[in-house]
Amino acid sequence: QQQQEQENRGGGNIFAMGGNNNDDDNNEKYPQLSKVLAPNFSKNTFIFWITILQIIVFISELLVGEFVRGAAFCQSNTMGGPSVYTLKFMGGKFVECIQNGEVYRFITPALLHAGIIHIFTNLVSQTMIGYTCEYNWGFCRMFSIYFATAFGATLLSCVGRPYDV
Repeated sequence: QQQQEQENRGGGNIFAMGGNNNDDDNNEKYPQLSKVLAPNFSKNTFIFWITILQIIVFISELLVGEFVRGAAFCQSNTMGGPSVYTLKFMGGKFVECIQNGEVYRFITPALLHAGIIHIFTNLVSQTMIGYTCEYNWGFCRMFSIYFATAFGATLLSCVGRPYDV
């Protein structure tokens, strides 16, 4: 009977969709979507608030694109988002501006997204991984790692692709 129960729970294999579900809802064959997309979710986390900020910034990008540049969505942007000029205007990576002292451009690209596809894939992976990392590492370490990675990624992009925004 123990073997039958183990098979019903996914055979002890943590990669099985039934998995070793230790929640109160042990009768469910598949985990709740919220447990898959945002494990260890909490509103009182860095990941939650940076996600909200990124969504606000993306909406701002579209509004700036519409009212300043004349189009929220650029036809040449295959990601479904604003133009390169809008991203540059909002603080995207632009090597010449960084060389002229606009060092905030090392961090602001972490908040900007090139389009709907870009923000969707980033936020899904950020929430799937980020809540668990923050749960294990704590707010301060997650904050530090997040922005150190943002700085490093922008620096690498400046060296590897200096003419891209």
